[in-house]
Formats: sequence, structure tokens, C-alpha cells
Amino acid sequence: MVKWDSGMSTNKTVELDCAAFGLHCHPTEPLFAAGLIDGSVQLYRYNEETVTTEHTWTLHKKASRAITFIQDGNAIVSASAACAFRVVDVESRQLLHTVKKVHGSPVYSLFAINRNVMASGDDDGTVKLWDMRQRPVPVMEESACCDRISDLVSDGQRNVLLATSGDGTLSVFNFRKRKLVKQSDTNDCDLNCASILKNGKKVVCGTGEGALHIYSWSEWGDMSDRCRMHSGCESVDASVVVGDSRLCVACDDGTLRIVEVHPNRVLGTLGSHGAGEPIERLTVTHDGRYVVSASLDETVRLWDVQEFLSTVADRSDDSDDDDDDDDDDDDSDCAEGAKKKDAAVGKRKRVTAKHPAPKRKKPAGKDGFFADL
Repeated sequence: MVKWDSGMSTNKTVELDCAAFGLHCHPTEPLFAAGLIDGSVQLYRYNEETVTTEHTWTLHKKASRAITFIQDGNAIVSASAACAFRVVDVESRQLLHTVKKVHGSPVYSLFAINRNVMASGDDDGTVKLWDMRQRPVPVMEESACCDRISDLVSDGQRNVLLATSGDGTLSVFNFRKRKLVKQSDTNDCDLNCASILKNGKKVVCGTGEGALHIYSWSEWGDMSDRCRMHSGCESVDASVVVGDSRLCVACDDGTLRIVEVHPNRVLGTLGSHGAGEPIERLTVTHDGRYVVSASLDETVRLWDVQEFLSTVADRSDDSDDDDDDDDDDDDSDCAEGAKKKDAAVGKRKRVTAKHPAPKRKKPAGKDGFFADL
């Protein structure tokens, strides 16, 4: 069921039969897919007026935990809690491939690096690369972390894949050389998500302490800046880029906030799924108009972020952030004059490491594999 809402920001709400753990937008068309806890994947088409269901696949007996479009949007990969991939064709609706035992533990994140290469990360901290030209074939396996791989991102130009982890590290992989090349110092909190900003010069990570950690490209050892969010945000769980210096971040209080980086400030609230309803996934449509969010409240919502940004385009910059003498000097406060709110409830439970950091595994495949990709 789809309905139109009005409120903090114009949005469309898709009411689901159960919560969505996977969410991704088509790279060129007005489509998005949601992977549900009941193991199904639903494909939706949207326009300015409504959202319609295009197709539903019943793919897994257990939850679909992560999904992504691959091959320029021609196919969808769904990863299940049973450690299996299923690949479906978007146009014909046919099941193309089933691959079992893709990881030793359930997959937490998927990312399509390009048409032929996909990355996956699991609950135990292992990252794999996959050849997607035919049946998915693993070509790299690195177990660099001892907690879940919470997010995977790439700039698509410098052969670099970034992975955030619940163990508090940011890992840097060269996906053509198929190996881990750098890893940050361990932070005292989870790193939940990552986004690349400032024309590829900055990487912004959302953390389990409700702050944004900002890294300068190629200086991966320690963050260069730290931006504290609003007092009501105890964890930044997801983020998407909505401009070269702007992010939409999902906080554990169920609220979506638009944040500007350098200068660090919150531009405003895009919308909310409701107090105590954590947002599991964020994605952005191919044209950048809508941010799409999935929450444990069993809805998927489309937020018109361009309409929101147009309302703040003329906002003056004369409202400076208040200093907090009790905090470290290198911290900046993103909450631009925001009022204090009650602490959020219903904080998302995190996967914790049940074993020491595993040994790294040598990459699989031949040295020349990526030469023609």
C-alpha cells in the first residue's frame, strides 16, 4: 500500500508487510528494490504522484539482508541470512543464479563497484570481491576486521573500495590488486557507514556515538575532523550523498537530517519515521531528487530532498555554532542552534565480535583478472 504524506518534508510512504533490511535504487531508471525480512524482494516504480509495485520475488526462506542492482541495473543480487546469493533479471523477472555458502556468516552489506565487480561484507568482518560477468565467482577474500562490515563504498575512479566496521576501523582495499592496503586506527565506537564528499577529498563516517568522523583521502590513520550531531542522535546508522558537501544521515531516533561538511552544520530535518524506529537503510534515486529510507516501522519512504534543499538555499550563514567548553578542542558541533531533545529510545542492537580478529586470507584468482574490467 502506498500513500502520500505531508509534514516536515513532502514524502511518499510505502507500507510493507514486514520490515525491509535491504534497499537500493536503480542507477538510471525510477525504480528501487527492497529486500524484506520474510525473504522476498519487491521492485517498485515511482513518479511525482505515486509509487507502484512492479514485481515481487520470493527468493529466500530467511531474511533478505542486503540487495544491490548490478550490470547497469539489469539484475538484482539479494543476500540472505542463510549465506546465499540469488540473482534475478529485472526485465524478464527470471531467477538467473543461486550461489550458496557465499560467506562463513550472514552478509551485512553489498556494493556494485562497476558493471562486472561486486563487493560483499559479512557479520564477521570478511570482505569479498565477485566477478559478476556470468555466475558470481569470488576473486578476493580478506578478513581484516573482527566485527560486521557495516558499509561498502567506492569512488569508482581510483580503484579503491572502503569498508567500515563495527570494530571501529575504516579499511581501504585496492580492488584491482585485490588486497587490503590500509586500515585506520581503531576508534572507540562502531563505524556504521561511509560517504565520499568534496570531490573525493573527504570520507565521512557515521559512528555509534552519534558523531561524524571525517577522514582526508589517503590519510587513513586517524580522522582529520570530528563533527558531533544533535543531542537526540546517539548513533548515525546510515548516510547518502545529496551534494558535493552535503549528506543525508539517518540517526537512531528515526530522524533524517541534512548535514553540510566544512563548514560543519546541520541544515535541517528532512523527515522522521517516528521516535524509537531506527532506519536500517538509505539510498538515493538516480536523479538525486529523492532519498529513500527503510525503517523497522515496516515502511519505505521517499523524501523530496531537492525540494528541501531549495528551501534552505537562501539561508544566511550568520548563525554560528555555540562552543562547548567541556568537549575536546578538535571537535566541532554540527547541531546549528538546535534545541535539546530527549534521548532516543529503541537503539539498534549491534552485532558483537565473538572471536579474535581472523587471519587475512590470500586473494583468489589470477593476477590479470581485472585487466579487462
